[in-house]
Amino acid sequence: MINIKISDNIDDFEFVYQDMTKQFPPCELKSYNRFLELFQSGVYKLFLCEYGYMLAVQEKTTNTLWLDYFAVFKQFHSQGKGSEIMRKFIEYFSDFTGCYLELEQPDGAVPDTLRRIKFYEKFGAYNLNLNYFYPSKNTPYPMELYFLPFCDKKPDNKTVLLSVKNVFKILHTDVPNLDDFLHRISYRAQSLPEEQ
Repeated sequence: MINIKISDNIDDFEFVYQDMTKQFPPCELKSYNRFLELFQSGVYKLFLCEYGYMLAVQEKTTNTLWLDYFAVFKQFHSQGKGSEIMRKFIEYFSDFTGCYLELEQPDGAVPDTLRRIKFYEKFGAYNLNLNYFYPSKNTPYPMELYFLPFCDKKPDNKTVLLSVKNVFKILHTDVPNLDDFLHRISYRAQSLPEEQ
């Protein structure tokens, strides 16, 4: 049985941050002070258990979550603990419509990109088919945005774009020209059926 703690208390985050500096590349990691600001916002939460942790934004306007970080402690790697944590996360937040996931674009030369996508797809996550960019401070970083539904309801295009906008204005207020990044995000053109 996993023991879960949900917190926005920075003291609970101290231990997690030490682990994050070992598991995430510096370019993906926010500064400690930035995390302090996020926890003070009241919508940034730490989902902590004995096997690992998740950090997520509760986007109240659309009743969705935005997964910012997810890691299993190294001593529990390759033991199925990531799946256990994800199942518990979905169960705990079942009142929410679902969760957005930023994933690296699939690259056959980098097997971990494919492994991560398959991990989330086995829980029902699907690609939202956006031209999506992570707003790094220097240049836009292309990624894939997925949605993991917690119920039968799936967000429409307008709701997805609203969620992106709302979450960016929580997570990325430290990024200059944030609106420029938002304007780059759009749905990919769908191929039209051939005329008969």
